[in-house]
Amino acid sequence: QEVVRSAPAEVLRFDACGVPGELNAALTLLAYSPTAGLAKDPNAWSAVADLDHRLSDDELDEHFGELRISASPSCAATELAPLNVQMSALLDDVEDHVSVVAHCAERCHLLDRLGISFREAYSRLQIAVTCECSETDHCPEPVARAHETIPHMTVVTVPYDFGLSRGKSLLTRLVQTEFVLVLDDDFTHSFHSCLECMLWRMRSRHHSLWKPFDILGFPVLEDERLFGAFRGKIRVTKQQLFLEPMVEQSTPDGCARVDICPMVFLARTSRFRAFKFQENLRVGEHEQFFYSNAYLGMQVAVCWDSSFPHFRVNTMSEAYVKRRERMPVLMQSAFRSLGFERAMFLFKKYDHGNMEDYEELLEKSVPPWYISDDTCGPRPAPPVPFSQILILVHSTADTQGALYRQVLRGNSGAAGAWLKR
Repeated sequence: QEVVRSAPAEVLRFDACGVPGELNAALTLLAYSPTAGLAKDPNAWSAVADLDHRLSDDELDEHFGELRISASPSCAATELAPLNVQMSALLDDVEDHVSVVAHCAERCHLLDRLGISFREAYSRLQIAVTCECSETDHCPEPVARAHETIPHMTVVTVPYDFGLSRGKSLLTRLVQTEFVLVLDDDFTHSFHSCLECMLWRMRSRHHSLWKPFDILGFPVLEDERLFGAFRGKIRVTKQQLFLEPMVEQSTPDGCARVDICPMVFLARTSRFRAFKFQENLRVGEHEQFFYSNAYLGMQVAVCWDSSFPHFRVNTMSEAYVKRRERMPVLMQSAFRSLGFERAMFLFKKYDHGNMEDYEELLEKSVPPWYISDDTCGPRPAPPVPFSQILILVHSTADTQGALYRQVLRGNSGAAGAWLKR
């Protein structure tokens, strides 16, 4: 079996012989052999008022090389003609195109674990993190420093209660790569993680020429096993915010366009900087970010060929517990400031034909027609609000009460008595 790799400036020939699994491994290695010098500075986009950052056909071609594969039935000479296949391979070097950012509060020791996990796979991938000071420390302004032991990692010390929104906005301004991988402090890199795959999706011809992804999420497997899929559609009805899971309508490459995904994703830096965070929010910034930036045409998708493990840590320090205890009150205040009196996170699809689902929604005081249906898609709201009421009319047992009842029942000749129907 024979493999031929063709790049824009050179043609390399490789001969390989082995079982199909060995050949697939060789192809994987060749397909991810990167080319330096293809990275684009995100600041080059910043001066452009137009938010249209799509690449042209020629610009997109610069990021791909051609793989020509000639496969024979066996390693020995044979009269059978080989099978010839031609594919495109992404040439981008991940370390030139992607930076990793994460914000942390009260458990900054986790940032070392995150940095080490990436450094095992990438020697010079840029990592930038923020670490909030404790409530008793005096940290009036953000201060950046290089990490003591992890190369190419920057730690920015920020004031107490700096907030996730301000932390990510600050880190994004520091990034000098075309893409930024946004993670939480308790995520790591593992053998399930494929930055090359995610970057390839960002360059995919299925999307790049028309509606390129601004944000590319991934399944958080640990959370989905515990709670369900936190991705899908945002629906606002009667000042209520519903986040509904949705996996239908996948694109030709298997990805799915959604309205919202977990706040861990690969983003296009230039577009990500243009999107708005409400930096005064301490919580609720996740929902606000996706809901409000739909106004700016934010394109969000989820692909399933890469994932980063979410290693939850049971942090029970006094300061961290204090933060968690005030979270419900802060969440209610945050949603009211966004104009929502109620928010519901639905971790499954509800079927209106299933009476258990129907009764569950009624028990939560949610009209079932407010929720999307798994079989028929979103249902329209009724033309007028509908409610069932019970009216009890009390009357006396004397002659006067009997006359009243005759009038209500229409037995007295009174026309149009409402109770007659």
